[in-house]
Amino acid sequence: MGIYTMTKQNDDTTKAVLLHTNGTRQVVSIRRNNIQDIYDLLGCEVFTVVPVNKNAPAGKSGLSVYVDDEGLLKDNSVVNIWSIWLSGHIGYNAPLIGNILLTGPTDIDGYDTDIPDEVLEQIPPTLRPDPEIEFFFYQKEN
Repeated sequence: MGIYTMTKQNDDTTKAVLLHTNGTRQVVSIRRNNIQDIYDLLGCEVFTVVPVNKNAPAGKSGLSVYVDDEGLLKDNSVVNIWSIWLSGHIGYNAPLIGNILLTGPTDIDGYDTDIPDEVLEQIPPTLRPDPEIEFFFYQKEN
């Protein structure tokens, strides 16, 4: 995915956020005239746009949410942990399968726009649990 890593934004690309199934997020850049970028980032052959409740916090910004349309039909499908976080922010309460791609609203020509900064700032850097585990050993006193 190196070619999609967000480096420099220009008029031919759109800033988006890829929410991985392992609970991490990645700011990416997708080319405006290349739908293949979305397929590649999601890792699917057919995608859909999840309906966003316009009254939900992120819905007011016109967020677009892309997911694998056939995710539930595949063997060993992985529910994305970000579904839990997204349910309160987009008002969609069903589990989402596989990677999730977030962009801003579409413009008048039907192209995605950059994910709004106010939405990007609300997304935690990770939903992974803290890996720190503490063990304590006690010696039995005589």
